[in-house]
Amino acid sequence: MTLPRAGWRSFVAVLLLAAGRTAAGQVVSRADLARLRAQAVRMPVIVQVGREHPDTLRPEVDSLRLRSGQVLVAELQDTSHRYLPFLFLVADPRAARPLALRPYVEGAALEFTGTAFRGSVALGLVDTLQPDRAVTLPAPIWFHLSAEAGNVSPPDVPIRHTSFPPSAAIVTAAAPGDSLRLLVQPALTLTPIITWLAVHRTLLAVEPATARIPGFGLGHTELHISLPALAGAARRDVVLSARHGAPDPSVVSLAGGETGRSVIRSSGVGRDTVTATSGPLRSAPLELVYGWPLLFLAAALLGGIVGSVMDCEAIRRRGTPASRRAFVVSGLAAGLFAAVAIAIGLNVTGVDLPETSGEAVVFVVAALGTVLGLRGLRRALPGFGKLLERGAAPVGGG
Repeated sequence: MTLPRAGWRSFVAVLLLAAGRTAAGQVVSRADLARLRAQAVRMPVIVQVGREHPDTLRPEVDSLRLRSGQVLVAELQDTSHRYLPFLFLVADPRAARPLALRPYVEGAALEFTGTAFRGSVALGLVDTLQPDRAVTLPAPIWFHLSAEAGNVSPPDVPIRHTSFPPSAAIVTAAAPGDSLRLLVQPALTLTPIITWLAVHRTLLAVEPATARIPGFGLGHTELHISLPALAGAARRDVVLSARHGAPDPSVVSLAGGETGRSVIRSSGVGRDTVTATSGPLRSAPLELVYGWPLLFLAAALLGGIVGSVMDCEAIRRRGTPASRRAFVVSGLAAGLFAAVAIAIGLNVTGVDLPETSGEAVVFVVAALGTVLGLRGLRRALPGFGKLLERGAAPVGGG
């Protein structure tokens, strides 16, 4: 079972009061050792400074006198995230009782420094009965640190006192995953404890000029890719990728503090995700929405109708028969074609147009494309002109 914090404090208080009954004040009785063994997941051990391996506290041991340089260690059934699951009893020659200490470890996330990721680990010991009291230990308690995908400096960290400030070590890694696995081995000989350090790799920033654009390839948006100055002055290639669309260019070269640009055109309708990566760096996913181009279609068709009616009336004023119905049907197709062409960057009107988007531009392009397109088709294909005249009412009639 796991004792609550208040339960552990009561247990430690009883243990230390019993230890203080002797004249020396550093003896732990058999009853208290039995209580300690009952709460431990493994047989308690005695760690001696200068020895490579700990000594197991045998069950037949009646009592124990802690001497300077000795640490009685019990591994606890403790699920606390604040402390490591160990209780240390350490002789305190200046007091009538030994110190009951809980070790803790706190890690700072790894940040990119331009060449590698760097973080830190803090280790300390807390007196369970007087957490704020700082006491110098008669001998340091050492901790061994190791990282599976990185380096720790120094790998062996001594703790020489209780409370603050904690001892520290630096953790570096060239290309870690989303988190770094760190092994902490108390007293250099005990079972290592696994802890994890977060890795902050989202240094690349990708922002769109607009996050919602018309779908089916009719819309596009500009992407702004930024690399913070702390990434360093060396240029690095940033690769852009999307689930559906295709950024152009897909590779942007940046140095720290610079911003690059790319353009992505919609593909189908729905949601798309854009990411930027550069070696171990990456951006947070950017979500784009490709919507149904209803306004685009309405503007294109309306422009086609208006352009066809204008062209038809101009022909009829010259005394040439023309069918409004045939012109409108042809104008719908011509206007839609011209609008789609301008949306993908192909100007079929031959008229200089502003580099803007919107329904007004689509309408104008569709109308111009219809007028110019139908005139061109009538000149190139005489049969098409006759088709437009078929069923026409007499000039001056309906």
